[in-house]
Amino acid sequence: MDIITRTITDSDREECIYVEKGAMPHNRYINDVWNMFLYETDGDLIGAFVDGKLQGMGKLTRLYQDYGWLETLRVHPDFQNMGIGQKIYDAYFEHIAKLNLKSVGMYTEMYNKISKHLAEKNGFEVKAEYTEILKPIRNIDTNPTQFKLVSKENGEEFLSQYYDYMDDYLVINRTFYPVDKGLGEFLASKNWVYTDNKENVLIGGYRFQPEKAFHIPFIKGDIDKILDFANYLGCKAGSKNLSMLKPVNSTLIDLYVRKGFSIDDNYMTLWIDL
Repeated sequence: MDIITRTITDSDREECIYVEKGAMPHNRYINDVWNMFLYETDGDLIGAFVDGKLQGMGKLTRLYQDYGWLETLRVHPDFQNMGIGQKIYDAYFEHIAKLNLKSVGMYTEMYNKISKHLAEKNGFEVKAEYTEILKPIRNIDTNPTQFKLVSKENGEEFLSQYYDYMDDYLVINRTFYPVDKGLGEFLASKNWVYTDNKENVLIGGYRFQPEKAFHIPFIKGDIDKILDFANYLGCKAGSKNLSMLKPVNSTLIDLYVRKGFSIDDNYMTLWIDL
């Protein structure tokens, strides 16, 4: 069996959809993120080909600065346990070196021992465990309050004053962003940072599939007021839920449950420093 890896191109799209359909029958999104993965992010979608046919894939993405993120690791079920996942990791490290990344992370479900084992085999260590909480979006037509976006130019100065109040990672679409210098500028460049100039701050948005959830990694200030505004943004985007991921032992989880959130699932994030 001959396994080679290379960067995915547009001509591989249908094969990628086929692989994901087999590997992840209940959580598919490669078709939704195709243009973003191929043209709008720094980092490649890598394919693993067995005797010329795509049977696995994985995405490397630069988050910001020299932080990288591994995602969308898929191997068709007919070819699992044959070393394809390791071949993709080997390719990951080649691309990581080209991008000069210094720290790279990924996430997996707490029950996914196979994914965790493969990451640890390649030097990754569990850094944190988070719980997702969800609240259904209420349909509203009007903006309940006057928040505004923080500009990219002001993002770092504005948000850095709140870094000490944040968890170790901010999570959007189950992508874990380390809280470090440069994060504020990056988040503001994505139009994810809002304030009303009254010490109320919302970080919220989505990387893809807005219909599933509007993600809220951080709020500070009047919680009810900020959640109402987040609900407005989520409703405007057509989202089904508000979503937060918090450290499993966070006392804030109980607070948000009292405000209508329900506990969903637990995840871990693993990182390697290079």
